[in-house]
Amino acid sequence: DAEGIRSALAVPIVVGQDVEGLLYVCSRTPRSFSDADETVLMRLADHAAAAIRNHNLFAAQQVARTEAQTSAQDYRDLVDTLDAIVLDADAETFQVTFVNHRAEAILGYSRQAWYTDPNFWANHVHPDDRDWAIDLCKAAIADGRDHVMQYRMLTADGRVLWLHDMVRVLPRRPDGRRQLRSVMVDITERKQAEEEIQQQRQLLTHLTRVSTLGELSGTLAHELSQPLTSI
Repeated sequence: DAEGIRSALAVPIVVGQDVEGLLYVCSRTPRSFSDADETVLMRLADHAAAAIRNHNLFAAQQVARTEAQTSAQDYRDLVDTLDAIVLDADAETFQVTFVNHRAEAILGYSRQAWYTDPNFWANHVHPDDRDWAIDLCKAAIADGRDHVMQYRMLTADGRVLWLHDMVRVLPRRPDGRRQLRSVMVDITERKQAEEEIQQQRQLLTHLTRVSTLGELSGTLAHELSQPLTSI
């Protein structure tokens, strides 16, 4: 009464099951709002609800995108702290989809080389290990089982490194494709130490045989000298 309002019309803005607000109009003229006015206001409320819904979806997508980017960055930061080569690749084509920066320091090749050549891994496995390593990997992928291999790889500067490769076959994605996740640890020093220990064992075995042969020769000489002396 104080404002001179003669008629009013309010329509809720409904998003899903919640009322997010309302559209309110009022008039000081004697004419009341018509059904057509109500219809227009309801359509405006529907448009407002759609706008709010789209805004909420966009905001949720932005949050999800930010969280995914943060998670991906955290993953990259984590794998780059590992003293190992970490890579993801397509299980059928061996096309690398991710490799960490540490791979450059260990083998000397740029990360881009891993991405551009689907056969990069196979081509840089030592020729003596290449065939059996590829066959083992393909057989394990066909069975869908994780596997572990130890083989040699050639570095960019011509050195030979021993790698302990732990491969996990990930479940199929919605598009039917599968991925491999591989962690390769440089075990060259351990292999060299094992070879040195093996060489030392072989040398010790040889020296033991030589010593035994010397003792046997001395015993035979003594045994032979007694009858010869008597004769």
